[in-house]
Amino acid sequence: MWVFVLAAKKDAFQAFKKFKSVTENTTEYKIKTLRTDRGGEFLSTEFTRFCENEGIERHLTAPYTPQQNGVVERRNRTVMAMARSLLKGTHMPARFWGEAVRHAVYLLNRLPTKALGDHTPFEAWMGRKPHLAHLRVFGCVAYVKNTTPHLKKLDDRSSPMVYLGVEEGCKAHRLFDPRHGKLQVSRDVVFQENSEWTWTAGANHEENLPEFMVEDVLDTDEVIVVADIEAGTEDVTTSPAASSPSTPSSNIHTTSSPSITNSPESYEGPVRFRSIADIYANTEEVVGIDEEEGEVMLISEEPTCYQEAATEACCTEKINKFKQQMMTEFEMSDLGLLSYYLGIEVEQQKSRISLRQSAYAKKILSQFKMADCNATKHPMEPKTQLHKDLEGTPVDATEYRRIVGCLRYLLHTRPDLSYSVGMASRYMERPTIMHHSTTTKTLIDIGFPPVSISFSTDV
Repeated sequence: MWVFVLAAKKDAFQAFKKFKSVTENTTEYKIKTLRTDRGGEFLSTEFTRFCENEGIERHLTAPYTPQQNGVVERRNRTVMAMARSLLKGTHMPARFWGEAVRHAVYLLNRLPTKALGDHTPFEAWMGRKPHLAHLRVFGCVAYVKNTTPHLKKLDDRSSPMVYLGVEEGCKAHRLFDPRHGKLQVSRDVVFQENSEWTWTAGANHEENLPEFMVEDVLDTDEVIVVADIEAGTEDVTTSPAASSPSTPSSNIHTTSSPSITNSPESYEGPVRFRSIADIYANTEEVVGIDEEEGEVMLISEEPTCYQEAATEACCTEKINKFKQQMMTEFEMSDLGLLSYYLGIEVEQQKSRISLRQSAYAKKILSQFKMADCNATKHPMEPKTQLHKDLEGTPVDATEYRRIVGCLRYLLHTRPDLSYSVGMASRYMERPTIMHHSTTTKTLIDIGFPPVSISFSTDV
């Protein structure tokens, strides 16, 4: 059995040409018949013309009739079941499915089968018994010899990696380095078959995938250098948070501020909504900046870049001092008292702060063509009981998820919708008309006159 891991279906034709060349060069037989389904990758013009020129007869299965090619379909199921077990056995991420499939086929070719009289496919094809002493547990930890020239006396002589099987056409092992996101082939390896890589803590490089799944791999060895702040270094510390919600807030708008953190990648994070507890918690975020020999050293408590930021302090003097410090470091403008932030309208009074999302609610209704609906005061019909509704008529799941997602953001100022939105969120995999009617009822409710949530010092 042969397997080719393809980046796209269009590569199926080149894979078949390679398979044909290998099999016909290895044996004295020619491919005379090819049975496939009616997938577009098998019915392309170049594929059809190639088979005609080579005298290969095509057998195509009827649409939606996989049983007409039952041997292949059943074998595919066996391969995927084994690949799934290989990944689950060592808790490897699903992105390594290609390596697991390749290794599963390698093992199946060396396992006895009743179809060959308890002989292995390898033995039937090659005429000799397979050698299995080199096999190891898929996904186990393997220490690979460090072949870097001119190592220092205290440098590591090996590096921990993950075993991915045997390298094709080579007497060596195939390994993956999670720390750098690179594949490596080596013969000098020491295995720890009872150990597995802790992916949740050790594999932060989500972008660094095996070579059959990526076009460009990021080399992060010299992306950033992070150092501790030395004694005597001036740092900028935000002022303590206000002890009362009635404290006025100042709004600072930054024109450009890319975020660099102690993460292996440098990125500009998404703007997120801070909870009320975060807003009124004490903040002591220290950012150290230094420049030496062309390297930027920066430490940030939070790897998030805000294009628009709100500041708070217990007195106007501290606010102005903080703004002056920031304006000397960055190009920014003062927008005055906070009135609108992340789609939330802010109304500040002497003893009260009110938040509402009336504009956002109108936008949602307009987006889902319900701007002219008659508003009600009830986000959910009384005594409504939602369930999976397996026999119900399905609706567009994508549209349903969009509605629920919009409603969830609205919960920041509409906690009265929490129950109805929470119930609707449980059935986003296969929503039916029953679930959709519930979200429609909630949408009608948000069209009611604007509702706000207030924080007062009088309470």
